[in-house]
Amino acid sequence: MPFEGLFKDSAFSGAKLLGASLILIMLFKLLLRQIPDTRLRSNLWRALGPFLLCLLLSMLYSENLLVSLDSLRELAVGLVLFFVTLLIAREVNLLMLCRLLAVSVAITCVIALVSAKYQVGGRAIGLLQDANYFALLIAMAVPPAIFLALRSPHWPVRLFWVGISLTLMAGMTKTDSRSGLLVVLFTIAIGVWHYRDRLKGLRPKHLGFAMFAVAIVIPLGIAVLPAEYVARIQSLSMLKSGAHSADTSLGRRTSYLVVGGQMIRQNPLLGSGLGTFPIHYAQTGFASSFSENMNEPDLFRRPTTPTWSCSASWAFPAA
Repeated sequence: MPFEGLFKDSAFSGAKLLGASLILIMLFKLLLRQIPDTRLRSNLWRALGPFLLCLLLSMLYSENLLVSLDSLRELAVGLVLFFVTLLIAREVNLLMLCRLLAVSVAITCVIALVSAKYQVGGRAIGLLQDANYFALLIAMAVPPAIFLALRSPHWPVRLFWVGISLTLMAGMTKTDSRSGLLVVLFTIAIGVWHYRDRLKGLRPKHLGFAMFAVAIVIPLGIAVLPAEYVARIQSLSMLKSGAHSADTSLGRRTSYLVVGGQMIRQNPLLGSGLGTFPIHYAQTGFASSFSENMNEPDLFRRPTTPTWSCSASWAFPAA
């Protein structure tokens, strides 16, 4: 996944070839009963079943069936990966997966940091096409890197993973992505909550060392971060007062809420159809007001904020 961009000029990317091969192998193994079908059992089906039913109903009453079918194709990839995960998760070496993910993404971070070729407007994009996509990729690699740094028994190895974690965070700051940083903070918070039982074993002296480390790391981190990135993070405080024209990025995201709210009011039950949010948005004045690159006429026909796009397109079923 981290090196997907190396094959972006080809119709059949490396990710597609590997993914298709993996799916075919799993299918044949399942048909030949080399993998028991009992592995497909999961308590997630109780939630996924109604979700798929709502998706089908939204498809049947879609305003634009072709667009909905294309969005369904994208969602089908995730559904297939869900099946594959159920089939092979028990055989996967999760520690090795964590190592590969953290190291490979860190390599792309180094490439993006040292070469302007892998930057757009000063924002690192790695081997991808968008800084926010790259930030999301980094956000997926940070938790495994931190986990390995905490779990490694030897100090040299632990320092290596600490270095990998710092490299990933350096890449994150170079993307100038606020949403990516928020995702990292949320995932770290989830990890702390997941291991909360282990935190009960901490003694007061441990808390003292932790507070001392925080008192050093936070000011040092703020001092090391680029001033522009710190200013972008501070601009999140504008959200308290609603839409703000001083920050076009936040203003554009606020406009997503406005257009999505109108779509839900117009079609409150089944929505306007899967994937139709970009079409509705492109027909509003927001599309031209917030366009940052008029050389790309389909800029606002692309998927925008995925969560809100799905919610607005499906209305009540999305809940």
